[in-house]
Amino acid sequence: MALPHVGEWLVAPQRRLRIGGLMALLAVSSFMTPLSLDMYTPAVPYMAGYFSTTPDMVNLTLSGFFVCFTLGMLVFGPISDRFGRRPAFVASYALYVVGSLLCALSPTVEVFVFARVLQGLGAGGASSVSMAVVKDAFDAAHRGTVLGIMQVLFVIGPVVAPLLGAVIISSLGWRASFWALTVVGVAAFAASLAFEETISDEGRVRGGAGVVLGRLAAVARNKGFMVFLVAVSCLEMSFMAYIAVASYVYMGIYGLGEMSYSLCFSAAALVGVAGPALYAAISKRTGVKLFTTGALVLGFVGGVLLATVGRCGFLAFCLVSMVVPIMQACVRPYSTNILLEQQKSDTGSASALISFIRGVIGSMGMLMPLLPWPDYITALSVTTMVALAVGIVLWVLLMRSCIPLATVKGDQPAKPW
Repeated sequence: MALPHVGEWLVAPQRRLRIGGLMALLAVSSFMTPLSLDMYTPAVPYMAGYFSTTPDMVNLTLSGFFVCFTLGMLVFGPISDRFGRRPAFVASYALYVVGSLLCALSPTVEVFVFARVLQGLGAGGASSVSMAVVKDAFDAAHRGTVLGIMQVLFVIGPVVAPLLGAVIISSLGWRASFWALTVVGVAAFAASLAFEETISDEGRVRGGAGVVLGRLAAVARNKGFMVFLVAVSCLEMSFMAYIAVASYVYMGIYGLGEMSYSLCFSAAALVGVAGPALYAAISKRTGVKLFTTGALVLGFVGGVLLATVGRCGFLAFCLVSMVVPIMQACVRPYSTNILLEQQKSDTGSASALISFIRGVIGSMGMLMPLLPWPDYITALSVTTMVALAVGIVLWVLLMRSCIPLATVKGDQPAKPW
């Protein structure tokens, strides 16, 4: 589709960035998280030896990033409602650049973990604000399409990142991967300076921190919003657990090298690119309710397959580990659109809460492998089955309750993305 036509989707013009620059900025916001998480995973099994520390301390560089990523989303979303999207964007990318630079220069594992905290806060802020900008800047008819494009980029990140990371790390060392992220952050920071505000003065929340937090609490009191959000976010828990253990399974249990691991990891992530198209094709016949039910059930089946078939070799593990990523990729875009439709105002707070809950549940998935499991495959399969069982129960209860869920229960069909 030609950019001039796409430009007609905008309801908040960007005279400096234009449609191409805005889409690029939103793309980086989506691409940044998987890039920051997955680009250095080929080096994770060796980091304990490099810093003379424990594997659990090294895992904090992954889980710590993601925990602070969720905090960044929760903080910067409401801030963008109060002070505007542009200041929140600029501050987020500034934090990300500083964190990435410190990662590249870290002399100890403690400094490295702290640097990842800063990097996570910045990435979380950019992610949360970008979701609010989509609702501000694009008309309702095409908003879902933009979210779908962002989801594809979010999925492509785990495909490209480990392959790129393996090449950079094998030739230049693990620090070079963070120098590359610093360059990406600087480019995004420059684009954020050119970004033009998308929320009007009249649309901003007035008052101090108490008022801002109050608006966040008001969104959280929407029962349909919260139950639906938690139910579909259970897929995030399994997906992030996979990210946390994949290198240990492929390289530790099955003995693969850096590049072979990256190819297997990328294959599981690559299938997620088909998620939005798969939803578009199937949902026309099934509708949102049945499709969501099927996605959650298939995610649970994926956990069962990991516990059984996944132990038959690295290829079997690679194949069955594709189930949850593709279900997550199917559900994420349309569920985000449905969630944003539950709130007519407080878009930044709603975006922050969406990202925060997903991040918290995802962080739980990354922390689960730290428990004393017999092996990492058991950790991943049990985490997946428990998470998806909870998601199925919540979804069924929501559908059978009298709790409203706009565009899904009784109102009107969900807008196509």
